[in-house]
Amino acid sequence: MARAIFQERELPAPIRGGGLDIRPVLVEALPEMPRRRKNEPIRQTMKKHPRLLVSTAFAALACAGVTLSAQQPSQSVAESAKAHVLCKLCGAKYPDVKMLLRNTCPRNHGGKHILFEGEVAEKYICENCGITYSSLKDLTRNTCPHGNGAAHVPYRGGIKTEYTCRWCGRKYKSLKDMTRTSCPKQPDDKGNHRPAGM
Repeated sequence: MARAIFQERELPAPIRGGGLDIRPVLVEALPEMPRRRKNEPIRQTMKKHPRLLVSTAFAALACAGVTLSAQQPSQSVAESAKAHVLCKLCGAKYPDVKMLLRNTCPRNHGGKHILFEGEVAEKYICENCGITYSSLKDLTRNTCPHGNGAAHVPYRGGIKTEYTCRWCGRKYKSLKDMTRTSCPKQPDDKGNHRPAGM
């Protein structure tokens, strides 16, 4: 068995190959790296000889009988959705809710950001007109034709195959068709249908 030359705590953030964490192999199976000075921290060695570290790691994996994929695993939409939260008014991204709520929003008249409670998705739709955008930032910075000069308002229910009016219960396959038709049960008697779940 080859002598372990560095401790787990010495290693940099996961060096990954094909989605596999190779740190255990480095710790347990790597022989002493050529050109590495005695007691030299692995981080310093990596800075000086990054290619050597990688090639040595892959050689160790090959000896261990591990086959690596040449392609990194792709990140799903669901996984990327967990990476950030969005502001309902400007579409700004933050890593967590706490950080979002303590920062000022340029579209809230000096106030803080407001959390968008819908899902992070590939497309966003305006609840007042049904127009879709590929990002929440693009949606919130454009004027809505049904908003009396105001910007689009993101619909937190997301894009669906069917929408139900929150006041009369009538169903539509398109939010755009729904929002341009007047609703007989709208509270102010002169507005259009609006989707449930706003």
